[in-house]
Amino acid sequence: MTVPIRNPGIDDPGDDGIEALICRVYGTLMDFGGWQPCLQALQRRLGAGTAALMSHDFKENNGEIVFWSKQAPALADSYRDYFAARNPWLPLQRFTAATGTLEQGETILSPQELQKTEFYHEWLKPQEILHRLSLTIHRDGEEVVFFSIMRSRAQGSFSEAELAQCRILMPHLRQAFRIQRKLADLHSARTIMNSVVDRLPVGIVFVDARSRPLFANHAAERLLSANSSLDADASGLKTADDRLTATLRRRISRAIGAGEVDEAPLSVPRPAGGADLSVFVCPLPGQTGVFALKKAIAAV
Repeated sequence: MTVPIRNPGIDDPGDDGIEALICRVYGTLMDFGGWQPCLQALQRRLGAGTAALMSHDFKENNGEIVFWSKQAPALADSYRDYFAARNPWLPLQRFTAATGTLEQGETILSPQELQKTEFYHEWLKPQEILHRLSLTIHRDGEEVVFFSIMRSRAQGSFSEAELAQCRILMPHLRQAFRIQRKLADLHSARTIMNSVVDRLPVGIVFVDARSRPLFANHAAERLLSANSSLDADASGLKTADDRLTATLRRRISRAIGAGEVDEAPLSVPRPAGGADLSVFVCPLPGQTGVFALKKAIAAV
């Protein structure tokens, strides 16, 4: 399929054909807030009552509406704070919602069973929602990101022709999402690089949860390149002593996982002798949210 180059939302604003919708999907890369008009176009294209980009963590049993085709902050808050954990479709999708899958609500849970739930009576019914189509665009372990397209009883379930259109859209939705995650990560890296840490005389290394360096200032680069007290390989930051390496990585894990900071530094002997290298580990706020690639980092 050849997709014409357009400016989504400006050229042919009322055109909700499949090609225009694909253009809108990629238009979100230029305007992060463009997901709402994209969802509105998707809703119109499929004759739905509402459409949302959502996330869910099966392990923690929590989730949120990231973007929605309508302005309903109170409903979005109630979903995040209470109803995400009571969405009856999601537990049944825990082992089926792989990246790239389309699932109709009634094939997961019958409308009769759905209407017996608190989620239906308190959250769906006031919005006149009965039918749902789920498009999973990303899965990482127990965390999923998906589009949820919902219809009323009168609008009915989705046809095979409409499912076919969603299959055409799926790779474009996935690609746009992957690019946005990378852009979010690059933005975080640029912010860090432009900060004052690169001009400090002490060595600072930002590492991820696996102790792998994400950024090192000039002083730290000199230290690592000298292959002296600290080094790094594919397994992460390390010392010449395996026991000290294990201790260092435990401290990094505690800093990222629990926000713990050890008051006493880790003393790492220098191969050439002289005073030991003092290594501190502390947690740092990272890029968070569904579009983040690295959700937690630590400074060493």
